[in-house]
Amino acid sequence: FYSPAVNYLSVGSAPPARSFICSFPGCNATFNKGWRLDAHLCRHTGARPYVCQYEGCGKSFTRDFHRARHFLTHSGERPFECTAEGCNQKFGTKSNLKKHVQRKHENQQKLYSVIFITGSWENQTNQF
Repeated sequence: FYSPAVNYLSVGSAPPARSFICSFPGCNATFNKGWRLDAHLCRHTGARPYVCQYEGCGKSFTRDFHRARHFLTHSGERPFECTAEGCNQKFGTKSNLKKHVQRKHENQQKLYSVIFITGSWENQTNQF
């Protein structure tokens, strides 16, 4: 990754070329890959070109990866399996597997706080 704090000339290499430039007025964003610019442009246009084809869904996304991850909710596929001894749980996303391992096998729990707001109690989850 590029960091302005690194002097690339002193280590003998150049920073990655950032030749994909956002053309929206007032936006100075530049990218080193075309797909990153395409995803960024969706922020300006509101376009969500990747649409779930599952019958009756039609939910749309800015990146194909997000659509593929979403589709797992329809297919029921859970490709991420816990490898802890004696545990056979599977998850649809790697992040959900990671949370499971932290909470069930590394004994890290969610932190909860209760806040009194305008006469009613509300639970808020603070994750670390």
